[in-house]
Amino acid sequence: GICLVGNFDKETPSASQLWALRDIIKAIKGRYFIKEVNGHRKYAKKSCPGNKMTDKMIQEAFKPTKP
Repeated sequence: GICLVGNFDKETPSASQLWALRDIIKAIKGRYFIKEVNGHRKYAKKSCPGNKMTDKMIQEAFKPTKP
C-alpha cells in the first residue's frame, strides 16, 4: 500500500504529494505487473484516502497524461 500524510477529508493533497504519488506508482509499475490502483474506499466502507482526494486524482497518478 501507499500512504500520503494528511486528512484528505479536510484538505486537498498538495501538488508535491500528487507528484510523489505518481513517481512511486511509476516505480512500482516498473517492477510488478499492476493493472490498477484504487483508494481504500473501494474495498471498505471508509472515505480513505479522503473525500478531497478523488478517484480521478488516483487514476491520473496511475496513468499520467502529458501536459
